[in-house]
Amino acid sequence: MIVLVPSVSFAQSTVRCPTPPKRQGNVNHIFFSFKDKSANLGAYLPKNLVLVGVEYLKNGPRCLTKQTYTAFVELNDALKKDTGESLLISSAWRSPKTQMYFAKNRSEFAANPGRSEHQLGTAMDLDFVGSKEEDFFIDSKAYKWMIENAHNYGFIQSFDLAGQELTNIPNEPWHWRYVGKTIATKVKTEKLNLAQYLFDRKEAKKKGLSY
Repeated sequence: MIVLVPSVSFAQSTVRCPTPPKRQGNVNHIFFSFKDKSANLGAYLPKNLVLVGVEYLKNGPRCLTKQTYTAFVELNDALKKDTGESLLISSAWRSPKTQMYFAKNRSEFAANPGRSEHQLGTAMDLDFVGSKEEDFFIDSKAYKWMIENAHNYGFIQSFDLAGQELTNIPNEPWHWRYVGKTIATKVKTEKLNLAQYLFDRKEAKKKGLSY
């Protein structure tokens, strides 16, 4: 298994995304919610992880689920057409070991292993091409476009100011999660908190209710 930690350079041709063992539980990467404090992925490894192309990497290598990566490429193409800007991925899928690294070094943002959306393979941290250390993603044209349009490609900002009281997680403009167009559009248009919505949906399904 590869361990993904921040790096400056790498040989893309020598890197492979890990494949899960044949025997492990199933996780629905779209509907999984960490609102439930008992929710924990443990050592779970997503299926269908693919490498992110080097043209989209700020550092690397990075892996995402195939569905997430396909949607990201479509989103980035639309962003570039509308604004001239392009996105870079600085973090994507993380193994439990890598998540432990981030939890120790960025405890104000990073969750403990088993409790991070990054382990689902459907979440990514973003920046924009040409950004400098002093630049903030929240001030970019790319972020403003994402707020208005990302739901059309299935992405939603997981942690924002409106949901901070519910999640107890600071605003993270750079952190976006793929949940599909239907859910992303509902969360966006109805101004819902993603974690709460997914949790409520799961509870409703348990009771045989439509949601």
